Amino acid sequence: MNVVRFEPRRESVGMGHPWIGTDVLIDGELVSHEGVGPDPEDLIRELEAPIPAAVRVRVCSCGFQECWSLAVTVRQDQGAVIWGDWRDGTTEGGGTFPSEPVERPVLRFRLGQYSAAVEELRSLSRGWNARDV
Repeated sequence: MNVVRFEPRRESVGMGHPWIGTDVLIDGELVSHEGVGPDPEDLIRELEAPIPAAVRVRVCSCGFQECWSLAVTVRQDQGAVIWGDWRDGTTEGGGTFPSEPVERPVLRFRLGQYSAAVEELRSLSRGWNARDV
């Protein structure tokens, strides 16, 4: 089983604008070095959507998810949360999530660990916004 952790952090995006993103770590490693982490509130909203659900785990380095994002389909099976069906690309032209398939491994998390990580993100991100940077 894999272990997920979500870490909100302040950073700068396109032309030095402040951004609060969320690094998604799998087994202690950043899920991708492309782009930046998504806004914590957006990530929480997507993580808490009815599953199966698409969740953006990285967005364009300008901070706009419409330019580019990396998304994964989240589903649940027998006490585990499963990430698979990875997609990346742009969402311009009316799409909600990117449509280009990406070969990445299927990840499995224990439901209890996963739920605790989402709750920790919710707790850490309370009160964070770009004005705090």
